[in-house]
Amino acid sequence: MQQRALVACRELAAGPRPCLGVTHAGVLRTLLCHFHELPLNDLFCFSPAHGECVVLTGTADELHFEAEGVSCDGCVRMVESRR
Repeated sequence: MQQRALVACRELAAGPRPCLGVTHAGVLRTLLCHFHELPLNDLFCFSPAHGECVVLTGTADELHFEAEGVSCDGCVRMVESRR
């Protein structure tokens, strides 16, 4: 699942505009393990809340972890501030 999620994030990052991906906590946990360089066995160290955002930036070649635990409004403000 982690590899499929990373491929999807890279494909979305290659697009011409910012995007919002909506998924379940399991996918977010695998991405957080990747960006924090933790093994998947540590998956449940993360507990994303309902409606919580994880912010990734970058390009298809280089994704970066920006933040986790961001509210939806906070995520919108982050995207708008980059325009």
